[in-house]
Amino acid sequence: MKRYWLVWLLLTLITLIALFTDQILQQQRVGEARLNQQFNRLAAYQTQNETLLPLLNGDEELGSLQSKFPQLVLLEHTVNRPLTAPRFEEVSGGRYWLYNPYRQIRMLIDLHFALQTSDVALALAFHIHAPPAMQTVN
Repeated sequence: MKRYWLVWLLLTLITLIALFTDQILQQQRVGEARLNQQFNRLAAYQTQNETLLPLLNGDEELGSLQSKFPQLVLLEHTVNRPLTAPRFEEVSGGRYWLYNPYRQIRMLIDLHFALQTSDVALALAFHIHAPPAMQTVN
């Protein structure tokens, strides 16, 4: 009789452990899927930024640009910016300037609208040795 209870207890424990493990793995898969969605959305906007800036001449109307590129906050002309100057300058978390020294313009970009949910932990760094440019934490 003792063996019967021992086997029953062992099988019950194994089943419970398997159920908890499956639940944890399922939550991890959902979290990874959300993170991948956020990452892909941000990567798409970053790609737009990298390809959009060289095409602008600085005379476009901001409203029409914002309807196509909602991450664009401001478009300004710069004066005498050296061609070798950095093309990226962080303003605050998630906001940064992109420069085009050849056309002497800069764009203020804000990526906060791209993060649709706050339950995904995300840290995005633009340089290897820089602190994260944008963070959201559960």
